[in-house]
Amino acid sequence: MIEVISILPNDMAKELGDYYISYMNIKLFVFTLSLSLITIPSFSQNKATIDSLENAIRFSDGNAKIDLMTTLSWELYNSQPNQSLEMIYEALKLSEEKNYLKGKGDSFNIIGIWYLFINGQYDSAQIYFEKSLIIKHELNDETGKAKIYNNMAIIKRREGDLSGSLDFYLQAISINEKTNSIDLLSSNYLNVGILYESMGYYELAEEYLYKTVTICEKMDYKLTLSRAFTTLGSINLQKSNNELARKYYTKSLKIKQQHNDIRGMAILYAHLGDAEQFSGNFDASKEYYLKSFELSSEHNFRESLCYSYIGLAISELHLNNLNAAETNGLKALALAKESDDVEEIIETYYILTLIYAAKRDFDKSNEFRNAFSVQNKKRFRDELKTQIAEIKIRYETEKREQEFALQEKENISLSQSLTIRNLIILVILLVIVTLLITYRYHSKLLLRNIDSKNRELAFAAIRMNKVNEIIDHIKKEILSKEVDDKDMLGRILKALPDNSEKDWNNLRIHFEQVHPNFFKKLQSTFEDLSQNELKLCAYIKVNLSNKEIANILHVTPQSVKMSKYRLKKKIGLNENKDLNIFISKF
Repeated sequence: MIEVISILPNDMAKELGDYYISYMNIKLFVFTLSLSLITIPSFSQNKATIDSLENAIRFSDGNAKIDLMTTLSWELYNSQPNQSLEMIYEALKLSEEKNYLKGKGDSFNIIGIWYLFINGQYDSAQIYFEKSLIIKHELNDETGKAKIYNNMAIIKRREGDLSGSLDFYLQAISINEKTNSIDLLSSNYLNVGILYESMGYYELAEEYLYKTVTICEKMDYKLTLSRAFTTLGSINLQKSNNELARKYYTKSLKIKQQHNDIRGMAILYAHLGDAEQFSGNFDASKEYYLKSFELSSEHNFRESLCYSYIGLAISELHLNNLNAAETNGLKALALAKESDDVEEIIETYYILTLIYAAKRDFDKSNEFRNAFSVQNKKRFRDELKTQIAEIKIRYETEKREQEFALQEKENISLSQSLTIRNLIILVILLVIVTLLITYRYHSKLLLRNIDSKNRELAFAAIRMNKVNEIIDHIKKEILSKEVDDKDMLGRILKALPDNSEKDWNNLRIHFEQVHPNFFKKLQSTFEDLSQNELKLCAYIKVNLSNKEIANILHVTPQSVKMSKYRLKKKIGLNENKDLNIFISKF
């Protein structure tokens, strides 16, 4: 991929090289969600069980028949999803005829899950989940409500609303802890672990995933255990622990094969393709993606099919099979547009830009590059609009709640004929409560925004370092080639930018917008800090690990530890004081 970027014009190479880093980081966890976020029973999914259920349905009637049909739909979900959907629609029809609320609620939930995971239609899934949730409230079905909250959290996560997703997960966990639903808690812990993974908090993610593994191994929850292994595999792949990633993926695949989970097998083959691709084994990655493609196309798994096309396009590009790469890339784009999946559309535009560049068709390459730029900017604007809308909705909701609370207090006061003094005290208390609520809300929002900006700064620093590494790699590759035209070689090398100092200045500008006066306060307190020490303080401020700082500064993690030790000594910080906590207070 890097070799293809190197033949592009400088401005295009910079933009696509920058996206390449973030693309490889997000590629894993976006698709990991496909395996991990669904709460379904761990049925054995074998022909004997299906035959037994079908026989029982033939000899039953009424509500018992509907419950059996729901169970059979679950049983068919992973191995025969289309038959599963037909069965649950039939169960819904009978439930509506008999006005069987439980049957209707369960049917709506399963249909929502089908639209979410099989078809990728989030709006349709949301409608069915909301219908199911209304019925679960009517029935006072706490466990059912927790399952719906879990599934609605998945939609929020896929739409990029991490805060909304976490809120739904916490509601589900609260219910399941009260009802001591261990099986559902294991799924909730898994989902929170995946959410932290997507935010780049790998240690927190692993903490929740290890909780999941402990519960699942103790209770023999094989399918949830498989999902935890898959996510641990993706985390290790992002941490470049490729061998450990393969180990977790293989463990997960064995469980999927034992349970005849065709959809899960398709996804795991794609993940193993990722592991081989990240290791540079493109022939092996192609074989795994082909296995994923065969299962996905046979069973109409749209999401894993699109992912397989993308993986095949990248593998064929690296193997220099450019026509095959182009075919797979265009098929991926068609599927992505069909489902209106913004992330997949951006990915395929990016890949097709590189494929056509490799084919020396720079007109088409530039066409897809422009489409990539427009879509990428549109996504940013849409995300910003969504965040603003959410803040507005929350503000208006809290305002209405405060007005309602005030009105309720006034009504109570009038009904009980409170004295003027009591009314004054009540108003004062209400004002204090209102101020406290407003303060807490804005404090949480501010902390969340600062945390988000810190993550953006951290990722920006890492991305800039990676892009500079790419440029250095390109220079080395060019110098290693035997070229007759030395003047042309010189012009190419001169055209490649040296952005290290410029990147730091840009990062410093953005840093000071998020943390105004940070450097000013630091230098006024410790006047003899060097520029390198100020840089180190900035990286500490945005919560970069020693390893990440080492990668940016091109030193070892041990060197970073020594630099921190010398900085701590220079500013006179006691040995029992934490440098990271100290810097974070500036």
